[in-house]
Amino acid sequence: AARQRGVSAEVKGDLIVTTIGSFSVWLTPVLAAFQMLFPDLRLSLLSDYRLLRLEHGEAHLAIRAGPKPQEPDNVVQHLGRFPITLFAHRDYVARMGPLADPERPVGHRFVGGVKVGALSPHDRWINAHVPEADIVFRTGDNRVQSDAVAAGIGIGFAAVPNQSNPDLVQVCPPRPEWEIDIWLVSHMALHRTAKVQALSHFLIDQVRGLVGRAQTRP
Repeated sequence: AARQRGVSAEVKGDLIVTTIGSFSVWLTPVLAAFQMLFPDLRLSLLSDYRLLRLEHGEAHLAIRAGPKPQEPDNVVQHLGRFPITLFAHRDYVARMGPLADPERPVGHRFVGGVKVGALSPHDRWINAHVPEADIVFRTGDNRVQSDAVAAGIGIGFAAVPNQSNPDLVQVCPPRPEWEIDIWLVSHMALHRTAKVQALSHFLIDQVRGLVGRAQTRP
C-alpha cells in the first residue's frame, strides 16, 4: 500500500495523449477512469492525423492504428487487434432494411472516405463493392464518418468496441481482413516515467478487455 501511495504521488502534472479522432468514443471513458485513480493528473487528448513528434515532446503517448510504427527511439507495444465491421443506426435499418449480402450491397446508402491519398482497407472495400451512386457521404475524418453513421445517413465502418451509442447496430459480422492493429507508442526518454508507465499499464489492461469483449459479442 505504501508503494502504491508512492507511485500515485509521482503520477501528476500534464500527460498528453494523441490518437485519431474516431478512437475517442472508447478511449475517453478509459482516460476518465484512469484520471479517477490519479486526480492530480491533467490529461490532454489530441486527435490529429499529423503524427505528433514524441521525440520533441508534442505528446507523451500515442495510440496508433495500422502497421507497426517504425520511428526510431520509440517504444512500441501492441495493444491488440480491433474487430471492425459495418454499422448503421437502427432508424436507418428500420427505414432501408437489413444488409442481406455484404458482397452485393445494392439498395443501401453508404458513408465512406475521400478518394485521395492512402486509402484504408475499409475505404478500398467500399470503393470496390459499393456503386459510386450509393456512397452518399464522404469525409477524410474517421470521427466525422462515425458521426454520419450515427446520424442515420448510411452504413459505414466502425470498431466493434463501440458501446457508447446503443442505437448503432452491426449490419454484418466482423471479418478478419477488416481488423486493425492498435499500438501504444512512447519515446524512450519518457517511457520509464511514472505517469507514462501508469497509463501504459492501464491502457493495456483496458484495451485488451475491450477487444476480448468485442470478440465474444454475438
